[in-house]
Amino acid sequence: GNASLNIADDDNTPANLAISISKAADAAEPATNGAFSISLPAGVTAIEDITVAYSVSGTATAGTDYTALSGSAVILAGQTSVNVPVLVKNDNIIEGTETVVATLTGASSANFSLTASGNASLNIADDDNTPANLAVSISKTADAAEPASNGAFNISLPAGVTATEDITVAYSVSGTATAGTDYTALSGSAVILAGQTSVNVPVLVKNDNIIEGTETVVATLTGASSANFSLTATGNASLNIADDDNIPANLAVSISKTTDAAEPATNGAFSINLPAGLTATENITVTYNVSGTATAGTDYTTLSGSAMILAGQNSVNVPVVVKDDNLYEDPETVILTLTGANSTNFTFTASGSNATATVTIADDDKKDQVITFTALPGKILGDGTFTLNATGGASGNPVTYTSSNPAVATVTGNTVTIVGVGTANIIASQAGNATYNAAANVTQVLTVIAPLNTAPTLAAIANQQVCVSGSTQTIALSGITAGAEQNQTTTLTVSSDNAALFTALSVTQGTAGNAVLSYRLNPAGGTASITVTVKDNGGTLNGGTDTFSRTFTLTAAPLPQVQIVATPGTNVSKGETIELKASGALSYSWATASGIISGQNSATLTVRPSQNTTYTVTGTNASGCTSTATITITVVEDYNLVANNVLTPNGDGKNDFFVIKNIDMYPNNQVRIFDRAGREVYAKKNYNNEWDGTINGTPLDENTYYYIIELGNGVKAKRGFITIVRKF
Repeated sequence: GNASLNIADDDNTPANLAISISKAADAAEPATNGAFSISLPAGVTAIEDITVAYSVSGTATAGTDYTALSGSAVILAGQTSVNVPVLVKNDNIIEGTETVVATLTGASSANFSLTASGNASLNIADDDNTPANLAVSISKTADAAEPASNGAFNISLPAGVTATEDITVAYSVSGTATAGTDYTALSGSAVILAGQTSVNVPVLVKNDNIIEGTETVVATLTGASSANFSLTATGNASLNIADDDNIPANLAVSISKTTDAAEPATNGAFSINLPAGLTATENITVTYNVSGTATAGTDYTTLSGSAMILAGQNSVNVPVVVKDDNLYEDPETVILTLTGANSTNFTFTASGSNATATVTIADDDKKDQVITFTALPGKILGDGTFTLNATGGASGNPVTYTSSNPAVATVTGNTVTIVGVGTANIIASQAGNATYNAAANVTQVLTVIAPLNTAPTLAAIANQQVCVSGSTQTIALSGITAGAEQNQTTTLTVSSDNAALFTALSVTQGTAGNAVLSYRLNPAGGTASITVTVKDNGGTLNGGTDTFSRTFTLTAAPLPQVQIVATPGTNVSKGETIELKASGALSYSWATASGIISGQNSATLTVRPSQNTTYTVTGTNASGCTSTATITITVVEDYNLVANNVLTPNGDGKNDFFVIKNIDMYPNNQVRIFDRAGREVYAKKNYNNEWDGTINGTPLDENTYYYIIELGNGVKAKRGFITIVRKF
């Protein structure tokens, strides 16, 4: 027999029968896959397979951005979860990060009732959203040609790259072709649609019947944008539009007469044309020769020999402007023959039988006659009458005369009487008759002037050479008179071509024919041309003269800058010899002063002053200009006496006398000399270095003697010894 028992399960609870979903990993192009995890509660498994259903949504596109998911997964028996991989597809599409959302919709197994709720989302990162892929470029797809072959540009992303949203590209248009005339105007923008790698921009040709060269259309990218991306757009492309009007049959010009001409004022005209309906993009210069029986400049205004068909025009008019020449003549012709035509880029031919045209000028005149009337000489008021002698034309009628200004001259018959100053037109006329026109009036101008004013006078002024002085210097002017007319006065002015030379320059007004020019010079000196002008009040009417000038040269030499230097200085002991050296001049002269030894007419003066003394030197430069300088020597009464201590009175000129240097500066001195015994052997007041070692004319023995020098005035006496040596 057998028996059975049940084991009740405690895991079969609603909480454990709940299925959830979560993101296991995000995905990224080009090959990083993502995943979801569908699971039972943590640690819970089942003894049978559990089938879980889910729906898929999000911004990513199944089959494009990732491999489409099946919508169901199985948690195998004994497993707590199942992984649902999201396999990335590398799509070469510029897009943002996109999402895949899996939402649980149910779960079932053989024996259990399970719940499944919740959702999870994972991201797919894009690898195409890079600067290199976000660059828009432009290229030419095809050139264009009239009459109907359109051209095109292509605006594109990099090869193989698209975007998930529309890209608007902006561009500017330039080139030699004209929008609206040569092609339909472009909008300036184009859209690369989402999912497209490029957009075509057609250039629609317009057949314009205009002669022109191959022209260009240039499209230059200026920017690009979409809802979510920042793009760059650079570069340009150019396409050509070939012209179909630039053919020999169209490159021809012809001429025709528009209208004939007739005197006196009906002008004629020619028309120079391109073929009917055609124009050109540039000015066409047409040249022609002019012939015919009419005379250019007489019968009509001279033609230039060229005309210009303006750009955009089919023809140009060449007017024949009639001149009413008052000549009796038959109808005359003006013939234009085309010789060629050119523009900047094209050469045109003259069209065969239509290269020549003729305009006829009809005449309305009688025969002409001419008066010959020569110019009249100028006259001065007071001149006598004179006769007019014009010659008339072939009609035989007399020549008559009139004056336009009877206040200047009157005419009676052919006699002119002068009555005033000024001008008068003397007009000669001759009437016509049935055969001849009246002669053209001939006018000659008669000019009558007043007696001429004469120039004032000024005597010649000699050139001046002076030394610069701080005081005002003067030059006498003479011979000053007004012109010959009576009751005139004069005005004098002075000017110089070197104003910097002067601190003052003026001239007095003339009195009794004399005046004075005054000036003061700058220390630097120099040379100037000085002009003195005399002006009277007679005026310059009719060529008279009211001014007269004299010019002379003033050369001003600067003064020498004399300086004195004292050696050894300006403070010296009484009796000391000083050397005074002057500089700054060419030669020197020293004023007489006490103490001068030598050099009174040289740069160096040697002095030995006995008291304070001022020395003055006068220096003369190469121009003969002089200046002085002074120096004061201060003498210090310091009793600086120096006596020699050896006497060798042998007549050799050396130490023959007892010499006391500077003793002569103290004439109130007394010198006394004593022997060893104290006996006075010599004494003298106002000693002047004359003792020769004798006593009363007898030579003293060789020995040493004692001297006392007394200067008086309370000055301490000076004492010393002197030795007489007679062996030398």
